[in-house]
Amino acid sequence: MTSLSKLILYKVGRAIFRFTIAHPDNIRLATQGPLIHKFLPKKGRIVLDLGCGSGRYTERLTQRAEQTVGLDVRMENLLRLKKRNTNVSPVCASAEYRLPFRDSIFDFILCTEVLEHLTGDVDALKEIGRVLQKNGELLISVPMSPPVYHDSAHKRDGYSLNKLESLLEKNGFEITDVNYCMLAISRLMLRFVSQFIRLFRFSPPILPFIYLEPLIFHNHQEKDRFKPFDLVIKARKRRD
Repeated sequence: MTSLSKLILYKVGRAIFRFTIAHPDNIRLATQGPLIHKFLPKKGRIVLDLGCGSGRYTERLTQRAEQTVGLDVRMENLLRLKKRNTNVSPVCASAEYRLPFRDSIFDFILCTEVLEHLTGDVDALKEIGRVLQKNGELLISVPMSPPVYHDSAHKRDGYSLNKLESLLEKNGFEITDVNYCMLAISRLMLRFVSQFIRLFRFSPPILPFIYLEPLIFHNHQEKDRFKPFDLVIKARKRRD
């Protein structure tokens, strides 16, 4: 088998996994991804994906920014990220401690599903504010309570809108947009998939059903009425 054939098979297999297999990460990306992509900057100078994981969103940032930094606490994630995209500058660090960047260096920061993993979520927001330029933008997502299932990696079950808004405003941010994703269908699918994996040790190929969710709830203005599991907020660092 030639190298080209192997590459094609890898990409086909990856696409099948991403768009059909209902792994919890794929469920989140299928519902949250379009919303995150919508609010990413059209153009940026230096941007940071804080808690980038293996870089699903980082790749999109590299298409829009002059320089993209991917930060994560796990080196194995950064190695996978660098293998997938050589245009990313990987940094291994935690937002709970002083970030290895000078003040006001970034004009945009993406922080998805990170705060709930940190004991010092306030410290992390202070560090984000320190390295973000005045009037720079932060796009942040967190899970909402009640959780679909217990995650031992989480320091807290989730945030309410009032709680996250208060944390952001107290740390120098003004809210510019609020949205929800992973609504009732996502919750049902996550519960089913978690039980399925527990029983059969693999993820079922039912992800296409999740694409019904934005069609069903597209025209509803009050998405918070449909048990959202994820909160997405866009905020700007105040000038004062």
